[in-house]
Amino acid sequence: LLGHIDKLLQLGRLHFSATTIKKVFFDYQFGMGELEWKQGQHFASILRQTLAFDAIGADFASGRARQCLALAARSLRLGYVEQTLQLIDAAEAAEPNQRLQVRAASLRSIALRILGQFDDALNCTRAAIQSLDPGHAERLELEWEALLNTALRDRDLSVLGKAVGRGGSHYQTTYVLEAIVAAYASGDRVWVERLNSINYLIKSGLVTPQ
Repeated sequence: LLGHIDKLLQLGRLHFSATTIKKVFFDYQFGMGELEWKQGQHFASILRQTLAFDAIGADFASGRARQCLALAARSLRLGYVEQTLQLIDAAEAAEPNQRLQVRAASLRSIALRILGQFDDALNCTRAAIQSLDPGHAERLELEWEALLNTALRDRDLSVLGKAVGRGGSHYQTTYVLEAIVAAYASGDRVWVERLNSINYLIKSGLVTPQ
């Protein structure tokens, strides 16, 4: 495939270094692997990304960081929380850039929350939020993580109810469902009923979240 990429660039009279071509190849293979994972083709995804990393990705700090974060996300889904945190540390050490740090902070927050370390999780999300501009695309998700950590630490789901209620900062179906899960996890039946009511209104079309 590398040879084909090189030929295409030559036909277009574009000249790039071998290192640049390798990086394009790695990014393509890694991106395809992420798409395959989302489509449920887990073995194909892992095989593609592992081969791409072994062949080329190890030459790039970004390659090592991206592989570690991908593995961290998968470890978290499988419940391997300690391994997740180790992989996040490895990713941040490989390439400490802002985009990676934001993704790492979100994963770290979830892992720490599972361990019941709410203060550490909250500090993690707050630090990441402060590093972002007000209009940054990832800010809303990190602010939600901070709300979850606060609500579960204080055993007070009113902050979530306010956020996902009509006109709230996180008035979206996804966040309503996550708030319902948090309510069930906390055992707060009052908020389970309230949040289910919001979800019912959205599903019925009586209200439309932004």
